[in-house]
Amino acid sequence: RVGAAYGFSEYEMYLNGGAAGGGARRLCDVGLRKATNEDGREVARQDAMYWGHDPQETDEGIPLPEDEEKRGMTIYLAQVDSRIVGKVNLQLVNGLGGIYGLGVLPEHRGKGLGRAILVEAIEKLQAAGAARIMLQVEAGNATALNLYTSCGFRATSVMDYWAVE
Repeated sequence: RVGAAYGFSEYEMYLNGGAAGGGARRLCDVGLRKATNEDGREVARQDAMYWGHDPQETDEGIPLPEDEEKRGMTIYLAQVDSRIVGKVNLQLVNGLGGIYGLGVLPEHRGKGLGRAILVEAIEKLQAAGAARIMLQVEAGNATALNLYTSCGFRATSVMDYWAVE
């Protein structure tokens, strides 16, 4: 009645049990390095690539990872042999760990890196004291849904997003 148009849906998923499956650490050696403000342009570039946003051209629009961390969201760059291959954002609030913005650069996809980043993220959150771990994923992203489900995540709810025109 208000003229809203359906945009997309996201699943909220929770990790069942303690550890993610898949043995990703044995498939490839991915390290997560905490992003600094000097990495802001790389973070913005990857966000634009993964979610179709326009990359910010001015320094004022660049996310500053150190400022994000002060607000509770820690941004990590995923690396293999000191080459950046992706990113992930982690949050821990009252024992609930959140995984957001996980992405693998296109030229590195299909090598098990998404699984390795996910497992590393889960391990970091558990080491920091997360009793439960959740993430959100676009319902139409079959590749990500398959990965998360294969690692022990289960959808618990769906959120529909609408835009008022």
